[in-house]
Amino acid sequence: CGAIPDSCRERLRSLKGYGSKPEGDSVEYWIDSAKELGLQDSSDGTGVTFYRNPVEKSPADCLDIEKSESLPSGSFIMRSEDRTSVTDSMALLLKQFRPCRFQASDRRGSRSRDRALGSPGIYCVHCSKKRYFPVTEKKLIDTLILMKTHMNTCSSVPEDVKSSLCYLQHRSLLQKIELGAQWKSKIFKKVWNRLHHEDWSNFDYSSPPGLVKALSISDEQDQPEESGILTQRESLEETDHTSNYTDNHSSSYAVEDDVDNDEEEASEALRGMQEMIKAAAIWLSERDAEQETKQARTKGLGQAKNRQGFRGGRGGGRGGRVRSASTSTT
Repeated sequence: CGAIPDSCRERLRSLKGYGSKPEGDSVEYWIDSAKELGLQDSSDGTGVTFYRNPVEKSPADCLDIEKSESLPSGSFIMRSEDRTSVTDSMALLLKQFRPCRFQASDRRGSRSRDRALGSPGIYCVHCSKKRYFPVTEKKLIDTLILMKTHMNTCSSVPEDVKSSLCYLQHRSLLQKIELGAQWKSKIFKKVWNRLHHEDWSNFDYSSPPGLVKALSISDEQDQPEESGILTQRESLEETDHTSNYTDNHSSSYAVEDDVDNDEEEASEALRGMQEMIKAAAIWLSERDAEQETKQARTKGLGQAKNRQGFRGGRGGGRGGRVRSASTSTT
């Protein structure tokens, strides 16, 4: 392909020496990275398609903008001051849940014995059906596995959120080393205290969260380029308006010339087609005549050979009998 840049072509050539089956988690990393960009397998299994606009910011991108711009998280559980003490995957996971109170409809099995009405818990912001009510701080940490499983299996969770969670999980492998030990216990201790000792009833979730502000900031950063494009378009439109008068007056002559040219081209094409048909008919008739002549010659030669072979066989037979008779008399 001539459209491939030389630098990209050289890069592809340099990568030919690497194995086709990478070791470790690198395969999953590239798969999750492709999903983070918006790629997914097509429904018919013949290729890949985009499930979202790849130009738009993903939840992972918005999370990075929140951290770099020190924007509010828009979450009661996960706050902006906690960003430096947790991994990115944990921050995005906690933002998918909000605090709630234990109700009579939440009584199932053993919950009626150890949970009182009004006990704090958390619920999924996407389906609002999955609710967790841990009774101790340790149980809250154990609920983390259930929260991750729910994010992967819940049909109400957007696909871009799922992809960002999987992608950020690879980044967290390095972030865990920088955070050190006991970082998970520290953040869940804060979450436990917020649920049991703070009032979230007046928390305004309708205010613009950090994700929305992150998107607005990214749009403002892209605005100069878009305004430049609009200015060019406006200048082109002005040029088109000034040339409309000339185009309208010259269009009538151009249409008449085009009609004449089309008629001449059609007549020439018709004549050429007729000549081609005549030439094809002559060629077919000559070929049929040649084939008939060849078949007749082949048939005549075959009959002649058959007659000669029959006579030779009879003569040989008589001669053989004569020779055998003469030898017997002698």
